[in-house]
Amino acid sequence: MIWIFLYLYCTLKHIYIWNVVPILKFAIPGKGWGVRSPQALTKGTFICEYIGEIISDSDADRRLNDTYLFDLTVVSINSTREDTKTIGSIDACHFGNISRFINSSCEPNCVPVKVFVDHQDLRFPRIAFFTTKDVNPYEELTFYYGDSFWDVKKEVLKCCCGAPNCISHLSTQDSDTGSTSDVEVLD
Repeated sequence: MIWIFLYLYCTLKHIYIWNVVPILKFAIPGKGWGVRSPQALTKGTFICEYIGEIISDSDADRRLNDTYLFDLTVVSINSTREDTKTIGSIDACHFGNISRFINSSCEPNCVPVKVFVDHQDLRFPRIAFFTTKDVNPYEELTFYYGDSFWDVKKEVLKCCCGAPNCISHLSTQDSDTGSTSDVEVLD
């Protein structure tokens, strides 16, 4: 994930006020919901912020429904090594916005970016989505959920992005045994 420190409040205010793009939730037959924009988007366009309840890592582990959890990780660098640590999560299950319907893709057109507003406290980043390439009108907006997500969920979820390098497609090629009939479809 890319780290961006926004030192000036007016910079983020500019993103929210002037760079607001219309985004729509839409049904995808056999998959659930997705998000798209009716207008063409250029690379680097701010899409929206991931909104939800900020909870501790232990609270996240106790949640029965982890569908809309977004892990907040920090990288601590000391003199000998670099460590990644999950410090909490944003849970958009009960309190969220349209961003919780942005699906995963192995060839994404968006990226989540940690941003900091009015502080540089690494424990409380906000997550903003930006396009990583030009996006056509009504093209689904997607980001890659990450290897750690798929390591945990690969037994119960299946990515259906359809990309040639799709993690679900590659994992089925690697394994000769096992049934996928109990795997839930996720796009």
